[in-house]
Amino acid sequence: MKKLDLNALQRPTLDLTLRDVNHTEVHMTLPSTKLIERLLAIAPELSTVAKGADAQSIKALYSLAADLISNNTDGLTFTAEELRDVYGVRFEDLFFIFPAYLEFVNEVQSAKN
Repeated sequence: MKKLDLNALQRPTLDLTLRDVNHTEVHMTLPSTKLIERLLAIAPELSTVAKGADAQSIKALYSLAADLISNNTDGLTFTAEELRDVYGVRFEDLFFIFPAYLEFVNEVQSAKN
């Protein structure tokens, strides 16, 4: 008889090192459907937001980043304010984090097929 133990499966992760003094490393996992929908909705607008970002757009981007980064195997949670003020994530860092995360998701999905 075959056995599948879900506890033994290795979850794919995207490893992110933050800019804080401790260089906190976070092992980000695949997003929920709701999170991926939020990310995909904002992805086409990233370049526009970068050129003329208003305070509300910046807050929304940090909030999405916090939710994505909080989805990790380490059990760590982050707020938008913590990412910016405690962990040193700069506004321009978001434009590297989001595409890298989308690429990670796409690679995992491609590997499954």
